[in-house]
Amino acid sequence: MFVSVSIIYFIVLLTFADIVDGRSLTVPTETDRVFIKNRNLFRGDILLHPQATNRALATTRIGAPWPNGIIPYTWKSETCDSEGQNCIRTDIPSHDSSEQATILLAMRRMEETTAIDGKPCIQFRPKLPSDNAYISIFDGQGCWAHLGHRFRTETLVSLGGGCVYQGPITHELMHTLDFLHEHQRPDRDQYIQINWENVAENSEDSFALHTDMYVERNTPYDYNSITHYPSWAFSKNGEKTIETKPPGKSFGQYYNLSNIDILSIRNLYQCFNKDISDIVSGASYKLMNINSNKVLDVYRFDGHDGANVQIFTDNGGQNQCWITQKNQDGTIKLIDSNTGMALDVHGGNTSDGAKVQVWSENETNAQKWRPIKVDNEYYKLINVASNKALNVHGDGTSDETDVDSWSDNGTPAQQWRFVRCNLDGTLHIVSGGKYKLVNINSNKALDVNGFQTANGANVEIYSDNGGQNQCWIIYKNQDDTVKLIDSNSGKALHVNEDDISDGANTHIWSNNESNAQKWRPIKVDNKYYKLINVASNKALNVHGGGTNDGTNVNIWSENDTPTQHWRLMECGRQ
Repeated sequence: MFVSVSIIYFIVLLTFADIVDGRSLTVPTETDRVFIKNRNLFRGDILLHPQATNRALATTRIGAPWPNGIIPYTWKSETCDSEGQNCIRTDIPSHDSSEQATILLAMRRMEETTAIDGKPCIQFRPKLPSDNAYISIFDGQGCWAHLGHRFRTETLVSLGGGCVYQGPITHELMHTLDFLHEHQRPDRDQYIQINWENVAENSEDSFALHTDMYVERNTPYDYNSITHYPSWAFSKNGEKTIETKPPGKSFGQYYNLSNIDILSIRNLYQCFNKDISDIVSGASYKLMNINSNKVLDVYRFDGHDGANVQIFTDNGGQNQCWITQKNQDGTIKLIDSNTGMALDVHGGNTSDGAKVQVWSENETNAQKWRPIKVDNEYYKLINVASNKALNVHGDGTSDETDVDSWSDNGTPAQQWRFVRCNLDGTLHIVSGGKYKLVNINSNKALDVNGFQTANGANVEIYSDNGGQNQCWIIYKNQDDTVKLIDSNSGKALHVNEDDISDGANTHIWSNNESNAQKWRPIKVDNKYYKLINVASNKALNVHGGGTNDGTNVNIWSENDTPTQHWRLMECGRQ
């Protein structure tokens, strides 16, 4: 094995301190980088495995993801002759203790940012005697790495002078995780322009397309990926080698994993919460999109194969209720309650923007969806045939915005809340269940001000923030009334019995058996509820029809306006 460096670019300006786990980590600024061009390196800083040193034969990937996401590492030294050839590596570490600590901190940050619910997605750990595949880290000539895991052998990571900073470390470790450069994706010409006239001699390979070796990750083009080179990389004249389409977009940051980098690692290493126990097979649900707060809807109750699927304001229709059928492989099928047809990607199309429709039920993967928890409340739904997410087109929020399939991008347009339907399309209230009460007029949640827990703490409306002060445990009484208990304080929604006039305030109070804490739920148009206080016989009301955060909630004579109508939505399990 030999490495001969032909062109080295050092651009060093200022640095700043980045604090990780309570320790200072020196990180290069935007122009504090080291770019290595090596005639024996593939695409600038990737070392091909011996099986692929002939580039003409490099039409298949030699690297692979690491089994179970575990990456053993060891420290080594490398000694080469005066021409950078005939290199020999030994088990004596070449990085001092401070440099090792910096490298380990970068590893820890990668582990922490990709973890889900505190469970690691990838894990770097010291090599054990039993490990026959591992990464060897040494102070070599420049920054470069082998691509991915190799069976029964070592993967090399060179972090030479100018490379022991968070950005270069993370960049090279991305290669060891089996990621190529973002700016060399086969579709990159849609997003960036390479100014070949500015590229340094013998550096063209750093901008060549990964046409043969690229593996589709089903993620959007990521200008912010840590594997994306900046505008001046390998420039021979100080002019830009890369520009965006359209011009003016920022790109080429070299500090941290981007959000899409994190998503890509999670997808490649199959790191997602597979617990779908709170989705009941055979139950009927509304799928409420988080971005628009509208529900998955079959266009105008259409019962034909190919009927369009869209988002629409919740209207209680059966074309907005979906019966879930769990499959043995952890996927689900979603059946439209109105037609008995399945949610389907047209023809199993794998393109971004592929039509989502309803179709007669069949056993194809186009009708199988993998629910992946985003947090305790929301899911993304990945179609098995296309490996793409159920998506609201263009992040739209208007009624009749199309729903399609799109590369997983982690945005709210691809996040859905499962809300149980009753047979008539409304939520069935389960005694002891935890619910949000969303006001129809304002689309904001019933909220205890500032997470207060004292008797008399005020109740208001506020934007849904997932807080426990917006979740209410509903207990049914024998007289068909209910009591609402604030999940955060354990206290009840209460009206002062001495003041039952219009505008009387609501607040929380220690649980008791008075009528001031009893409410009679009455369905409105089989879609919403109004809540009538038993002591006053008046409705739970948003003062003055207000819609701003912090608007007071009181009681008022029934008037059947949206300010007195509430949608009950299940809170995520905590």
